[in-house]
Amino acid sequence: MPAKSGASHGLAAFTTIILGAMISNFLNAHSQILREFSSVVGGIATAVTGVDLSNTLAGLLVVATVLSFLWGVAYHLARH
Repeated sequence: MPAKSGASHGLAAFTTIILGAMISNFLNAHSQILREFSSVVGGIATAVTGVDLSNTLAGLLVVATVLSFLWGVAYHLARH
């Protein structure tokens, strides 16, 4: 019989808060490198597609899309 106390949800929420803080600190510590990387990726994306966006915005869109795709692939592989 499954547990009915909600402890698993509480633990998941607590873990999410802790991991979120750790990821935030990591990204803050490496923000200049990430900005430069995003700008370079955005410059390549705008040059290839010809879209009129700033390099930073285009880079953020490309990076977010790639991370979402990788998350989907990892989720699919974990399910099967």
